[in-house]
Amino acid sequence: AKKAQPKNEIPALLISSVGASFRRCGFAFSKDPLGIALDCLTEEQIQVLQNEKKLKVQEVTALLDELHVKEVV
Repeated sequence: AKKAQPKNEIPALLISSVGASFRRCGFAFSKDPLGIALDCLTEEQIQVLQNEKKLKVQEVTALLDELHVKEVV
């Protein structure tokens, strides 16, 4: 049986830049990963971020408290 996801765990993107820093979609990225809740991004932003060669993007399930961006800005 599949384990139920805890209520405070949500789908997110964990993003870091390949270089020292990089800006895309209104966010500033560095080599330190930035966690952004998927709910805070549009489909278009998700596509742009995932296809950007200067960023490393991982789809993760993260605890709400661990994310840097939890609300739409």
